[in-house]
Amino acid sequence: PPQSLLDQVGTMITDPRHSVGDALRVILRHVADTVEVSRDKSMDPLEWCVSQARRLEDPSPSIDTLRASIEVMGLPLFRFPVPPGQPESGPKWESSSQLLQRWGVAHRIDAGSYNGADPDWATVLGTPAPTTKAQLLDRMVLVMLDGDLQPAPRAILARWLDKTLPANPTAPQLATAATALVGLLLRLPEAQLN
Repeated sequence: PPQSLLDQVGTMITDPRHSVGDALRVILRHVADTVEVSRDKSMDPLEWCVSQARRLEDPSPSIDTLRASIEVMGLPLFRFPVPPGQPESGPKWESSSQLLQRWGVAHRIDAGSYNGADPDWATVLGTPAPTTKAQLLDRMVLVMLDGDLQPAPRAILARWLDKTLPANPTAPQLATAATALVGLLLRLPEAQLN
């Protein structure tokens, strides 16, 4: 690891204002930002849930909520997600039921009924926070899909925002739309891939 990462983690561990969890988040963020990710493998339910919690800057997702979501998507804890003898690429073995379960989790997030999830919206929206519909869409696509969204679905989401929000939306209106955008983005094929 780079010396700068070691210095940052060392400082956090010795500083009583930080916990080991803070240091671990820094390490995981570094790994996520520096490792090349293959986008041709579908995420298993555990990867998908943890990825979404991390993208939403949820500091402490409820373990019970994560466990229940993972199990409802067909992966009881401590079980290998890929059937024996099958390739890692999901389209060979994933079912429509698994995809529908992920959509159910996405729906609970955008409906505000995903118990145990507490996204840090100030961090998710960034500084400065988006002030226009276009900025909001760009920010949420960057956060949830690493900016990887084809022009056609992007245009559909932009039209949805135009119908949903007034011409000059207020900050609370944009924040409400951000929650709904998360649910919509999590339903896209791009959100299912690693």
